[in-house]
Amino acid sequence: MKAFQFKLQTLLRKREIDEKELLAQLVNLKKLLNDEIKKLMDIKELMNQNFNELRKLKKGKISIEHIQIHETYIKSLENQIKEQQQKVIEARIAVESKNKEFIKASKKRKVIEKYKERCFKKYQHENLLEEYNFQDEFAVLGHNRKNIGSFGLNKFKNDGLKEKV
Repeated sequence: MKAFQFKLQTLLRKREIDEKELLAQLVNLKKLLNDEIKKLMDIKELMNQNFNELRKLKKGKISIEHIQIHETYIKSLENQIKEQQQKVIEARIAVESKNKEFIKASKKRKVIEKYKERCFKKYQHENLLEEYNFQDEFAVLGHNRKNIGSFGLNKFKNDGLKEKV
């Protein structure tokens, strides 16, 4: 009985490697997305702090120049927020795209694995049938030997008795 060999094992290995590479890329893109979201949150937090500081300054005596500096800084933070929001959107799009690629690669690998399982079951079934046929043949041969052996002995016994008489 020879060992099971899957004819498409090389293709299956390639699909597994492709899937692992896409998964690694997806993980990296998700990390990048999380980093971009964190940067956005940090900029928003900085802007809130500057708003609160500006409110406190407006309650007291402060020069117009100082207020203008804070407002200019807040406007630059608003621009940074818009830019960072765009980076977050781009990162989300990249994650979604890579996720779709990963899902496709995963499905391709699973198709080949299912085919491998069916081939293995077929191999097992054929081996089982071969084993049953071998056992049947062996039983038939054993039965025939037993019958031939007893038939031959009876014939010789009967032949020997007739000659003596």
